[in-house]
Amino acid sequence: MASLTATILIYGAQLEMPTPYLIELTENSRPALILNQFQKDSKPIVIIPTVETMAEDVLLMVAVYILKKVEPPVQLHDASGQTMYDLLSEDERKRVYKESLKAIKESRLSLIFNLLEGSSLLDSVEKIRGLLPQADITIPLTKE
Repeated sequence: MASLTATILIYGAQLEMPTPYLIELTENSRPALILNQFQKDSKPIVIIPTVETMAEDVLLMVAVYILKKVEPPVQLHDASGQTMYDLLSEDERKRVYKESLKAIKESRLSLIFNLLEGSSLLDSVEKIRGLLPQADITIPLTKE
């Protein structure tokens, strides 16, 4: 069973996005980002992120599935469990990451990163702060 190592709460202005979303990062043999919406009939969306650019993969999920402002060249989640490495070339990832960051910065969304002990995203805290200075980030006391 995979370990939950981070949660990212995404919420916005009531009229723009009345229902918040939650992305869970689970890790063990390989990481997975699971997008959940707090609505009755919604189904989770799962992608297998890259290791080096996992923070950008979170932003990509937000831009594609919540804001619906970025259209990647392929579907990011599928039943076969392909990773972002398999689905997009490095150049394609760079392009959609850039578009995703722009879309999020132009939105009125708020993101709260809750990073737990052992999370791969703990190594990306400074990167996240650089990309999204307005985001809130909590980390374990042992990491301070």
